[in-house]
Amino acid sequence: MLYRILLSALILAGLILIPFHAEALDLKDKELLLYLPFNEGKGDAMEDLSPHGNDAELVGDADWVDGKFGKALGFEQAGEVKAPYIE
Repeated sequence: MLYRILLSALILAGLILIPFHAEALDLKDKELLLYLPFNEGKGDAMEDLSPHGNDAELVGDADWVDGKFGKALGFEQAGEVKAPYIE
C-alpha cells in the first residue's frame, strides 16, 4: 500500500514539473537574443538557434578539437567567435 502511494506521488510530481522544465528550454523565447551551442564540429559558421538568427563566424587561429563531450573549439593564440552587434 505504501509503495502505491509513493509511486503515485512520484508520478504526480513528475507530471507537474515537466511543463516547467520544457518552458525553460523554449528556444522560441523572444527575449533570447543569441544562442550559439558550438556543436557544429567543423567549419567557420556558428548557427544562432535563437529566433533572431544572429549567426556568428569563427575568425583567426582556432580549430575544432576533441572535447570532453564531442567537439570543442581550441584557441592557440589568436582567434575569436564574432557575432553581430545586438542592441
